[in-house]
Amino acid sequence: MTRGRRALLRGVGAGLAGLTGGCLARGSNVRYPSVETSTDRHTEAGTADDRDGATDGGDAAGDGSTEGSPTDAPPETDAAPDPANPALAERTRRVADELRWFAETYPEAIAEFRTAMRRSTRATRDLKDAGTVGVADVDELAATYDDAFERARDALDGRFRVVDGIEDRVEYHLAVVRKFAGRGDRDRTDEELGRLAAFAGGFATDVYADRSLSRNPIENRLTAFLRADEYDPERTLLWQLARTSAGGERFEAYAYRAERGDLLRPPVTDGDSRAMADWYGPLHEPADRTAAATLSVHEVDRSGGRPFPTRRPEATPTRTVVLQRYADERAAARALSEVASRVTREGEYAMGDGTWRRVYYRRAGDVAYALCCRAGEFLLATGAGETAWEERVDWDRVHRRTWLSGVGA
Repeated sequence: MTRGRRALLRGVGAGLAGLTGGCLARGSNVRYPSVETSTDRHTEAGTADDRDGATDGGDAAGDGSTEGSPTDAPPETDAAPDPANPALAERTRRVADELRWFAETYPEAIAEFRTAMRRSTRATRDLKDAGTVGVADVDELAATYDDAFERARDALDGRFRVVDGIEDRVEYHLAVVRKFAGRGDRDRTDEELGRLAAFAGGFATDVYADRSLSRNPIENRLTAFLRADEYDPERTLLWQLARTSAGGERFEAYAYRAERGDLLRPPVTDGDSRAMADWYGPLHEPADRTAAATLSVHEVDRSGGRPFPTRRPEATPTRTVVLQRYADERAAARALSEVASRVTREGEYAMGDGTWRRVYYRRAGDVAYALCCRAGEFLLATGAGETAWEERVDWDRVHRRTWLSGVGA
């Protein structure tokens, strides 16, 4: 068995367990622009995409691959690799950081937000039950709310912009309470304190968190980070997201910007995960990886008043993006070198400002074609399918609407 074939089997065996895919019509419906290609990988050693410290391996899809020499491996070095797709890396970092926040920090952040609102609500009710209410008491209550808003902002960290609106309404109620407390009108003071307590207390409920601070579906700024174009209400982008940390913790969610829809749960099925593990297996490298995710994009036609779907989208690999994050750029470059030893490279492909490798490898007795690249500390892969690149027609039309192509709007 050749080195290339052994590496391929190791890659498939590693799998992409815990990841999932997206939706796309099947068949030869994709086209790449013409590019310079070569089946002699040694002639490509000096291309721009190889300056990130990775080298290509044996012919994983051919029948005549030969045993590689130990001198074929890149030398070990502590020097940082040259930047790879820096603009794409920056956009990918925004997406990955936001997804990590929802996966790891969201429960604690929402608990802190609700605790802050409960504390101020309790103080409002305590003042209403007090024997007397003076202006100084109202000022003390206002300070309690100021502290609650600061804690709430810190907890949400810009993910949800709800605190400003709550604060404006609370300030209005406090101004009314202060006015009638100064006049000694206890009935009216108590009435307004009751209104303030009811208003503030509503933000500490499960219902509010589920509707306005939702984790599934995600409807915050992540939907803008995932886009490259302006939001189009008639062509909404719908995402199926699945993330697995290095420790094995899994998080799944839908993400979209639209009126709330009740899509079938879970967002990602076990079958989807197994299928994407199979399709992208050779492009998966767990060494020094801090997290892995799949992001599957679908374009939802809302024109003519069409309703938002309720069925789970069909999962297919071509519009799935596999995102792997590593400890640093060196680790990502090493991971790409490992991946390159399992696949055959044939030229490059430009998507927006990013340069990708066209690769192919054996899968299920056939050949799978895909794209992969390094972007900073990330490895990205997409477009896996059995249709050869040169026979695809407009395959990446929806990809060009995503962060892979440009800056989110």
